[in-house]
Amino acid sequence: AYCEGEDSQTYQKDTPILIFAIQCADQLVLSGEETLVREHPCYESGRMEKITPQLGYPYHYHAKPTETPWKHASVAGTSFQYMQRPVKKLVHGNVVEGEIITQGILQRRCSGTPAEMMYSDGLFLEKREEIFDGKTIKYRKDGVFFVIDLKKEYAGLLFLKMDAAEGTVLNIGWGEHLEDMRVRTSVGGRNFACCYVCKEGEQEFTGYFRRLGCRFLQIHITQMTGDVRISQIGLIPTDYPLDREGSFICNDFFINRLCEAASHTLKLCMHEHYEDCPWREQALYAFDSYIQMLCGYYLFGEYNFARASLKLLADGQKEDGLLPICAPSGIKMTIPSFALSWILSLEKYVLYSGDVDFGLEMLPIAERILGAFQVKNDLIQNDLCEDNWHFYEWSQGLDGKNITDNSEDSVINFYYILACEAYGKICTYAGKREKKVYHDPLKIRYALRKKYFDNTCGLFRTRKKEDHFHELTQALSVLSDTAEEPEKIRRKLLQKNNGMTKLTLSTCLYKYEAILSQEGRYENDVLKEIEDIWGKMLFSGADTLWEVEEGAAAFEDAGSLCHGWAAVPVYILYKYYLGFEPTKPGFCEYKLQPRKNGSILEIVTTLFTPEWTRKLRKC
Repeated sequence: AYCEGEDSQTYQKDTPILIFAIQCADQLVLSGEETLVREHPCYESGRMEKITPQLGYPYHYHAKPTETPWKHASVAGTSFQYMQRPVKKLVHGNVVEGEIITQGILQRRCSGTPAEMMYSDGLFLEKREEIFDGKTIKYRKDGVFFVIDLKKEYAGLLFLKMDAAEGTVLNIGWGEHLEDMRVRTSVGGRNFACCYVCKEGEQEFTGYFRRLGCRFLQIHITQMTGDVRISQIGLIPTDYPLDREGSFICNDFFINRLCEAASHTLKLCMHEHYEDCPWREQALYAFDSYIQMLCGYYLFGEYNFARASLKLLADGQKEDGLLPICAPSGIKMTIPSFALSWILSLEKYVLYSGDVDFGLEMLPIAERILGAFQVKNDLIQNDLCEDNWHFYEWSQGLDGKNITDNSEDSVINFYYILACEAYGKICTYAGKREKKVYHDPLKIRYALRKKYFDNTCGLFRTRKKEDHFHELTQALSVLSDTAEEPEKIRRKLLQKNNGMTKLTLSTCLYKYEAILSQEGRYENDVLKEIEDIWGKMLFSGADTLWEVEEGAAAFEDAGSLCHGWAAVPVYILYKYYLGFEPTKPGFCEYKLQPRKNGSILEIVTTLFTPEWTRKLRKC
């Protein structure tokens, strides 16, 4: 059993308890007072470097065990509340070994974590036959390195099978690209590497305690005293078993590639819960998962997984009514706007799945969120306590950083209006009367128009005292029915040089929904922008979709190249271009009204609802 023992954005610290029942032929082995325990004799225990603050620790494994004494376990109790597993167990595929694409000798230049040493090692390329004799790596005094290309991104477990001398050290790094002519194992204090120290002879290892997200593996072998034979080294794909999986195929080659990449991206971000990305964080955010759920309803017809993630986030609700930044998480930080996104997700879940009972069960959570916000002069105020990060998206002015006066802004008010409307819809679906637990959206709209609308340029400011005009701010003003002339704002959003701060991929959903809410005018314009933005990824060879347009260079070289929110074009294509969406919970009633546009003329796809699956061909 593995216990991380420290809070992170993917783990909540608690008393570690192990309960088991193992059936061995006609014998049943149970945990209890006579159970013997000890620290694992091969894994290093205790504090070590972290992969990332969000993800927690890597592992250091010594294949030759250190003898540690057994002792009787402490009995934590005899009465426990058991819960049915909310999602299916993950499935393991066959080992993917990939292809060795470069190799050579290395020169160690510094001490530090395995990731830091790997990134600073001097690498000197040599021909394949100088390093390898078949699967045998020839002895080199200072050590050797090689890089494996798995040919596409996977999320899975490290596997190796080899024959080596005792004390031979393998540092194994993982990553999504080779922009540094090597795997970027160390960046900004992050450590994407683990350590394996060999025992004598043949050995096999599977890294069950940490799932890696990567396309490339880089192996540095040091402390060699002889040849090393690698029988197998690679990744065991670890996937969530989907019952249904659709596709969106049309006459446009780019759209087809985009939907394939989106599907692959979304699946890599689904394990025990939705994940923002498989490489850097593997964390469940209410904001990110909103987009992932919407796309998953169309591509996978998957509802139980969405329900489980919504429940996991709700279970972490704080005393002040807001939700933690991630779940499960022991981190105190919260993003208030993400809590409002959770209400938007809940409404869409009830609409697409028809699970009205769950909506009713979760209504008190939504009510506490709406009631957590304070109002002044009919506008929602930002609580400036140190645990609150007033983040909306990654572009300047909305990232919650370096802001002089953060006590009030228009964006949180627009989100609040949308969340109130979503809450009202859930009540309507359930035939339940709304509780007046929230502030009046009509008054908020009026106050926003009066305080934040700039008559000169016809746009809404983000903050009253700043001439900061952001595309997200304008999109939300349209979606919340606050803008009195939404058509003018739609046209400005479509202009490349519109004088506004551009939004990033994380909030494209709101921009496209605001524009396409006017049917029959801007379908080709939105498609053109999608082609411009996502085309850069796909025609650079990407098989997954990036966190932001800058790719790996973003966030001081720590950008993710597989990020769930980037799949948003899938939702846009199904809802607006195919015109397929429920109008009553569970698709009891629905629309299927394809829109006219100049690019997508033929569509072959699969439509999913909770009750049926149908093939559709539209010409």
